[in-house]
Amino acid sequence: GIVVEGGVARGAIVDGERVEADAVVSCLGAHRTLIDLVPGEERKEVPTLQLLKEERPLIRVTLDVVAAGDVPHCDFYRLPEATPGKDEVVVGEDGQRAIKRGELGDPEVTPDKWFKGKSWMRVSFPDPTVAMVWVRATDDFVKMQEAPSMRYDVLDYDGAAVRDLVEKVKADFLVEFPHCTVKGAVATPPLRQGLCHSPTRYASKCLRPTTPYENLYMSGFDVAERSFEGAITAARATANAMLGYDAFDLYVIGRDVVEDLVNGRVAPPVDKPKTD
Repeated sequence: GIVVEGGVARGAIVDGERVEADAVVSCLGAHRTLIDLVPGEERKEVPTLQLLKEERPLIRVTLDVVAAGDVPHCDFYRLPEATPGKDEVVVGEDGQRAIKRGELGDPEVTPDKWFKGKSWMRVSFPDPTVAMVWVRATDDFVKMQEAPSMRYDVLDYDGAAVRDLVEKVKADFLVEFPHCTVKGAVATPPLRQGLCHSPTRYASKCLRPTTPYENLYMSGFDVAERSFEGAITAARATANAMLGYDAFDLYVIGRDVVEDLVNGRVAPPVDKPKTD
């Protein structure tokens, strides 16, 4: 947990021991940072956080493969949400024929369980002998909370559930890549993916490097977006906040931590107009 006293972050609890720190940076996401890690007696109400939904966690299945041909150099995606809609011809009461446009996506495919040959899947080959398959954790592994926030709890699942999912993933993988042979497989626990990319998320003021607690900062996907570039952007924004760069530095004179390091400067200017 995070040690917070009088609204000020003083350090963290690591392996049961208190570690003092001048500042604490959490990359564990907004829900875990502001709800789970801050002690209950110090916790402040963050109303907009309760409106932000967490993305369904992913499970990574790493396959040991032997390929009889070339493997893709880019990620392969299977996206049920992008299934083309099926248009229909309908006849109205007046006898006129019209086309009813089908909705994008397959309404029968939901992330709560595995649908053979249809469920969301991402495959990458970091090496010709290794395939990393990402799938959405089904309801056998996670469950959405109803309160106090819209996030997932990881369930106490058994080895049988993991083996069943791995066999399903292997079968679908071999359909997409029939020239491969799977020699072995191992699956990770559900891996959190941060908040959903919704309009509410980007309008929320609680997703900032600074938090309601002095000396406690956030970084990672929730501060920017869920991507490599998003993580880098969040790290840069958090470093700026910790070192005292403000809107005047960033937008008026064009200074931030990276620009100052490149130009041999190590601190933001001291004499400047005060900005909010």
